[in-house]
Amino acid sequence: MSRPSDDRGNPCGVAGMSWKQLGWHLLGLRRLTRDAQVKRQQRITSNAEQSFAAVGSMIGTAAVLPLLLGPGAPRGFVPLFVIGMTGAFALGIPAWLLGLRWARRRKFDAISAIYIDAGRCAGCGYTLADLAAEPDGCVVCPECGAAWRADRLG
Repeated sequence: MSRPSDDRGNPCGVAGMSWKQLGWHLLGLRRLTRDAQVKRQQRITSNAEQSFAAVGSMIGTAAVLPLLLGPGAPRGFVPLFVIGMTGAFALGIPAWLLGLRWARRRKFDAISAIYIDAGRCAGCGYTLADLAAEPDGCVVCPECGAAWRADRLG
């Protein structure tokens, strides 16, 4: 996987999401997601991140199986459910975050188009509105130094 780069070919990061955006993304329900940028990103990254979360949840549940099935294991639905879900969430959420990070880096071209269409830096999310283009036609982000062609900015 190649490192994300700006329009001048310099390496850059992938713009992070706010806690609110991350929460909407975690829900995964596109119909309920109000943030247009997150909704567009969900279409691009959902398969990969859901796969990572499912595998992490399965591993987490398997990790607590000895507690559920071994000698002295609690009896009854509620204790078994709570212990099983704890294992699933303990590895499922970190696996989902890992999958989201991997998918966003892997699909950087598509993700960057979402940010650039909104007039934001794809490297850090900074607003690039009202910034002058340099002689090569690129607008340089004052926050992270990434350069984006002015004709691509929305």
